[in-house]
Amino acid sequence: MKKLLMILTLVIVFHPALGQKIEPMYRDNSVNEIKLRTPETVEKVLGQGKKFVDQNDHEMEVANGDGKQLLTLISYPGGTTNEFYAFRVEYNTNHIKTTLKIETKDFVTGRHIKLGLTENQVKSKLGAPSETTSENGLKIWNYKSKDEDDLYFGRYAFKDAKLIQFWFGDEYP
Repeated sequence: MKKLLMILTLVIVFHPALGQKIEPMYRDNSVNEIKLRTPETVEKVLGQGKKFVDQNDHEMEVANGDGKQLLTLISYPGGTTNEFYAFRVEYNTNHIKTTLKIETKDFVTGRHIKLGLTENQVKSKLGAPSETTSENGLKIWNYKSKDEDDLYFGRYAFKDAKLIQFWFGDEYP
């Protein structure tokens, strides 16, 4: 019994997550291995030595392999080269031609969110939304922290109970 107590005490004291902030279930931070606010991952996936942001609108579009999906990476003024603060993924209904492409069937987040998932599938991965609204015939799920200093947001749009767009990252301060 004494040994068991000692082992449990050591596990509690030296556990790596002890003292670390636990991220909420809904918080996502990457799409196809490109991480928010991490230029190294942008360059690893899209190529070294390039500035990928359009200075006019602070956005950059990337198509998937067949061009039917669009990933928009969003930077904010004052950020460093290839530092993106938000990602938006949607179907490429306007047939935007991009110079950048990631050879993948789907854009997938670190929490395994991708277009076409059902509401139940998204809820099982992210939990219940903070708020649900309707906009132009779409059901919108919003995720946001109750901590006013936390700038993270998640916005998931559904049509006929299927995910057709998602957008997450940090709001512009």
